[in-house]
Amino acid sequence: MGNKLSAPVLVACLFLLNCTIQYHPAIPDPDYFEPILIEGAVVEYPAEAKIRGIEGEVITRIYVNEFGYVRAVEIEKSDHPLLDHAVYVAVKDWRFEPALRKGLPIQSETTRSFSFYIPKRRYYK
Repeated sequence: MGNKLSAPVLVACLFLLNCTIQYHPAIPDPDYFEPILIEGAVVEYPAEAKIRGIEGEVITRIYVNEFGYVRAVEIEKSDHPLLDHAVYVAVKDWRFEPALRKGLPIQSETTRSFSFYIPKRRYYK
């Protein structure tokens, strides 16, 4: 049989003993450095989207090779295909300082978000 407690029994015991369980997030790897954007086109708000009043956000996952070039762009969330296309066109040619692990360049991925909002006009009297 053994001395194992089921989860509900363990929780009840902790509650009765007034114990708390603390969550400690994973300790970051001190030997890993994120890729750093060093060159890239600005993402332009598509004219057609502006004319049609399309606003929203695009969240991307960018896969960077060990030489700092973008090898793939994945759209994780998007509010409109016109916005996706604008982001993809700009991001695919970005250049990064590659991620490093123990001082050596490695393939990596990074997440970036882009917001597209039309400024509201203010009317003064």
